[in-house]
Amino acid sequence: MDSGLKRRFFLLFLIVSVCLGGCGALRGLDPVGGGSSPAAGRTETPTQAVSPFDVYFSTPGGSSNPQTDLVRSIQNAQKTIAAAMFSISLPDVCDALVAAHKRGVEVRLVMETETINGECPRRLESSGIRIVDDRLNGLMHNKFVVIDGKEVWTGSMNLTRTGAYTDHNNLVRIPSIDAASYYLVEFDEMYREYLFGPGGRTNPQQKPVEVDGKRVEIYFSPEDDTAARIVELLNQAETSIHFLTFSFTSDEIAGAMLLRWRSGVDVRGVLDREQAESNKGTEYPRLKQFGLDVRLDNFDGALHDKVILIDGKIVITGSYNFGYNAENINDENLVILWDEALAARFEQEFERVFSQSDR
Repeated sequence: MDSGLKRRFFLLFLIVSVCLGGCGALRGLDPVGGGSSPAAGRTETPTQAVSPFDVYFSTPGGSSNPQTDLVRSIQNAQKTIAAAMFSISLPDVCDALVAAHKRGVEVRLVMETETINGECPRRLESSGIRIVDDRLNGLMHNKFVVIDGKEVWTGSMNLTRTGAYTDHNNLVRIPSIDAASYYLVEFDEMYREYLFGPGGRTNPQQKPVEVDGKRVEIYFSPEDDTAARIVELLNQAETSIHFLTFSFTSDEIAGAMLLRWRSGVDVRGVLDREQAESNKGTEYPRLKQFGLDVRLDNFDGALHDKVILIDGKIVITGSYNFGYNAENINDENLVILWDEALAARFEQEFERVFSQSDR
């Protein structure tokens, strides 16, 4: 046997002998390193929790179009659209509503008296869409749209150019027949019975609903003691309370935040600069005086949100500003969503706004 053949035989013998012992020794020869087989070393990408709710934020001065998916839903509506909206001026929303009406969808609107003479409302009415206004009975400050009785769009955003492109706002989609039914009861009070503001009724059938296992609570002021429920949840906060708010004049909500802050809860927030500096009874100086890290926004437009986040798992939003008028005079809506995945989205946006605001 020649020397080359002997060497090849010897190497083959060595490999077979090592593998009979478990092949583990060969791993040390792996140029990638790591000391483990690909199967043993494989790591799965953690699955992020998926929320049944969608949220969209406007970016002041940016190119965001937070209304895009709402417009798509309006375009896909089959039977009904009911919108209670303080003001409407977005051309794509107006176009979609007119087109829906023309294809046979029942389109109904409730608006604030002082905003119904705008270009979009006049166009809607001229196309045959009936708009009911509040007749100056309080302020019809609601912001919600119900499509086909199965999904609700709400948040702080008026469907206006300012709301979408100048101010900071949030818009939330809630896919729920049960939630939609409560919003429609409130809508019909205004649209059919002309009951606005303090004239509204409590719905005895209204109770929390579930969407994919997530709790949803719905409130309409002035009739539903909205502030009391907010204070109750604040009093139960264990780790954090974060807020973004346009107007903040509620002594009881601010007081609840202060109590939790004294107990070690992380309480931080951003207020709209113009409102904080001009509102009679603004809570900004009080919170600042006690040492809370509350800041004022730097947007050219308004910080128009009405958001409170609790313990990274509860989101409070809607048209309801945290003050006397929202609680006692205006027609408002507020929703409380128990969903950590949604809260994480809001928390991310909160931290972004907070970091860019003035101390």
